[in-house]
Amino acid sequence: MCENIKYRHNIININSINTFVNIHGGCNKNCRDVYFIRTLGIDENLILDLEKAEKTLYENMSKNILVYKRIEALPNNIQEIDYYELCYQRFLKDENISTKVSGITPALDKTFSNACKEILKLYKLSNKNISLSMEKNYCIKLFYRFDTIFSDCLKTWSEKINIKVITDDIIKLQDYLFFYMLTLIGADVLMLQSKNDIEIEECFLNLSKKLYIGSYSDISLPIYKQKADFIQNNANIKIDNTGSQTEKNVSIKPQYISSDDYKKQEKTFEQLAGMASSIVMITIKNDYNEIIGTGSGIMIGQDGYILTNNHVTGGGREFIIRIENDETLYSTTQIIKYNQLLDLAIIRIEKKLQPLKIYDGKDDLVRGQKVVAIGSPYGFFNSVSDGIISGFRIIDDVDMIQFTAPISAGSSGGAVLNMYGEVIGISTAGIRNAQNINLAVSYESIKTFVKGFI
Repeated sequence: MCENIKYRHNIININSINTFVNIHGGCNKNCRDVYFIRTLGIDENLILDLEKAEKTLYENMSKNILVYKRIEALPNNIQEIDYYELCYQRFLKDENISTKVSGITPALDKTFSNACKEILKLYKLSNKNISLSMEKNYCIKLFYRFDTIFSDCLKTWSEKINIKVITDDIIKLQDYLFFYMLTLIGADVLMLQSKNDIEIEECFLNLSKKLYIGSYSDISLPIYKQKADFIQNNANIKIDNTGSQTEKNVSIKPQYISSDDYKKQEKTFEQLAGMASSIVMITIKNDYNEIIGTGSGIMIGQDGYILTNNHVTGGGREFIIRIENDETLYSTTQIIKYNQLLDLAIIRIEKKLQPLKIYDGKDDLVRGQKVVAIGSPYGFFNSVSDGIISGFRIIDDVDMIQFTAPISAGSSGGAVLNMYGEVIGISTAGIRNAQNINLAVSYESIKTFVKGFI
C-alpha cells in the first residue's frame, strides 16, 4: 500500500472517448496518475462513440476489471442528516470520517478525508463569504453523495483500483468540485459538456483538460439502462499486487438507447428539483425600507436577468434576491422591463446566473401532461410540487396554462416546468377557494417578452 499517495492529473493527452475508456493511470513512487476530462460540444460520431464506450466499460466491469458509474444527476435530498453530521464532526477533529463507503478500508478513509480537505480549500477559494454553516452543509453533501453513488459497487479499494466515471453537462462549481474530488481517490472522470461549457473561474477550469468535439447542442446524450436487480459487487476486482483474489462471474446485460431512435429523455423528479437553484426568492421592500411581500423569479439570462410577475415588483422600491446555496443576499432596484397586461417583469442583479431554458414549442402542450412547479410560497424557499396541465385559458387576451401543481402566495413568478426541465410557464395566480386551480403565463408570451435578454 502506498503511503501519502499523491494524484497527478492528465499526464497523457486524451484525444478521444475511446482513449479515456482504455487508459489506466499507473502508480509509481507514491504517485498515481488520474484523468479529469471535459469534452465540449457534440458531433455526428459522439453518440455512437459513447454507446461503444459504455458497452466496453460495462463488459470490463462484468470481468471485475474496473468499477464504472454513469452519473445522470447528483443526489441533493440528503437523508440521515444526523449520521452525516457525526461524520463531519470527526472530519473537523481530523479523525477518520468513516462514512458508509469510505470506511470500508482505512486506506480509503484516509484518502477520502484528504480529498475532502482539498475540495473544501477550493470551495472556500471560490467565495470569500462562505460561512461555517455553508462549509458544514457542503461537506455533508460530499459525504452523502459519495456514499449514495458508490454504495452498490465499491466494496474494496486500493490506490491502484480502476474507477471510471462519466457525467453530463455540469453547470455548478460545487458539482464540478465533487467530480474533481473523485479523481483524488483514484477515479478517472469524463464530463460530457454537450450543451455548454461550465462557466467558472479559469483557475477551476484548469483542474480539468478540455477536449473539443464540435458545436454545442440541446440534444441529450444516450445512457445505458441497467436491469433494476443488478448490483455490481467489486469485492474481488483484480488489482495488481494487492494479494490473492477470488474471482466472481457477474452477468451484465445492459440495455442501451440506440442513436437511430434516440429522443431527448424526461428528467426524474429529483433532477427537476435540482433545477431549483435557478429559481430565486424575491423579498419586496417599499420606500420606507419595509418588507411588503415576497415572490419568486426565474433566471433567464447569464448577465443577472431574472423574470418575475409585474404584480410582484409593483409597489416595490427595492428587491432582495435570495439564491439557493448562496448565503449572499443580492439587492437591486433595477426593473429592466415590465408589461402590465402580460403580468411580466424583468429585474437584474450583479451576478452571473445559470438560466433555465424556455420551451421552444416544437410540440403542443396537452391536457394531462405532467408539470413541476418551483417557487417560494409564504416565504418557504424553493418548494417543489408536481401536477398536470388541466386546461388552457385566454384571460384578458393573454394565453394561460391551467395546472394542478399546488402554489400559494409567494409562488408568483416561479417556474412551471415540463418533464425535460424547460420553462413552459410562469406562475401568476391561484383561484381562491378552488383546490389546485392555478394559472401560469404561457411560454409563448414569455419568449416574446424576454427576447434580447437570453
